[in-house]
Amino acid sequence: MANSLATKLLRNPSLALMFAIAGAASMAYYHQGLFIPKANAMLAARGLANGYSFGNDFYQVWLTSRALFAQNPYSPEMTKEIQIGLYGRALDPNRSGDFVDQRVFPYPAFTDLLFWPTSRFAFPAVRIAVLIVLLPLTSASAMLWLNAMNWSLQWRWVALIALLTLSSYSALEGLYAAQLGLLVAFLLAATFATLNRERFLLAGLLLALTMMKPQVAFLPVIYLVLWASSDLRKLDWICRDGIPAACEFARRATRLDPVMGPNSLGVPALHHSSADRRCAHVSFAECDCGVSNLRSFNFRDCPRPRACLGESRG
Repeated sequence: MANSLATKLLRNPSLALMFAIAGAASMAYYHQGLFIPKANAMLAARGLANGYSFGNDFYQVWLTSRALFAQNPYSPEMTKEIQIGLYGRALDPNRSGDFVDQRVFPYPAFTDLLFWPTSRFAFPAVRIAVLIVLLPLTSASAMLWLNAMNWSLQWRWVALIALLTLSSYSALEGLYAAQLGLLVAFLLAATFATLNRERFLLAGLLLALTMMKPQVAFLPVIYLVLWASSDLRKLDWICRDGIPAACEFARRATRLDPVMGPNSLGVPALHHSSADRRCAHVSFAECDCGVSNLRSFNFRDCPRPRACLGESRG
């Protein structure tokens, strides 16, 4: 019976698409009509439902971008602000029912630089805009993987794959949270699609952007290094365009906020000395050297970093 139905679906893409539409609608109803209300009710029972639930992942980027150059995004103070925005109050590790995850800023520092323009707008409008952008990008990810693998399918099958991708639990969760992981997934798919067309420079730039999620991009980078090792031309792309571009993002982030050091690469350690914490609050407005040229700015060039000298910020 099951084999017969599968055979009919494979022979009739229109019928398969109808089943996919029904399945996607059911999944969307489950997620938005059952799962999310239940999750919000559980948060309310813990006294944690007075913050941003929809768009909660991007909220961290938006909030830390507003304090770009002025506050360490990995500092305990910023973590507390994130918690208040997401839950309505700061988390208490000694309070029963509060989350163990403290919601420390989870991205490399250069992510704030990329999304700084969004901080100029109110977050309720920003999260809707991010959702509108992520929806087509998530669908396009599936199409780009088909392109990368040289699969040519009828438009009905392409629509079916895109629909099933959008209605998967992981995609629905990512869309609801405005999760940048969906953007990284698109960038990875675009990287491999452009590699398939031998557009190596563009692929290198796209691969560098995936370092917003280094834990996601790490294995693909290793794979690409192994893949390129058999071809000198491809290896030249990896060494000349791909890896240097990724490292440049990391270097810029570190130069823009050198006190964070490894934190700029997405390792939010919280063991800085008190002097380090003061340095983390140095803004460009407090430095005589100014910021007329961000590309050449270096903390060591600042002749008067007052906060690092222990002076009060007032």
